[in-house]
Amino acid sequence: MIDVHTFDGELNNIFSKKYNIHDKDILFNNFLKELNNHQAILIVKMMIVDMYDPNGENYQIENNLDSTDILAEILHKDYKDILPILEEQLADITVSGQCPSGRVTRLLQILQIFI
Repeated sequence: MIDVHTFDGELNNIFSKKYNIHDKDILFNNFLKELNNHQAILIVKMMIVDMYDPNGENYQIENNLDSTDILAEILHKDYKDILPILEEQLADITVSGQCPSGRVTRLLQILQIFI
């Protein structure tokens, strides 16, 4: 397994679209209704809480990326076919990747499916 910090400083310019907090809050709370995995639900709820905390764990300073922007971008895609993969990756964040680098890297991997 590669340490997620291997990519620090190399992921800027990959993702630039930003969403406002209000839109993300609505989007994520609607998404929670689709999830069945308890761990995935927990991480999305943590991301929502951290969205409102200036010291939260969503923003990765090394790459100037916010994991909530990446999740919002994924949820604006036709993600229904990959929902089981997305749910599993979100659940895995609770086990080994709750830090900003872990959140950003896992979600970027999912976003790559659409690129």
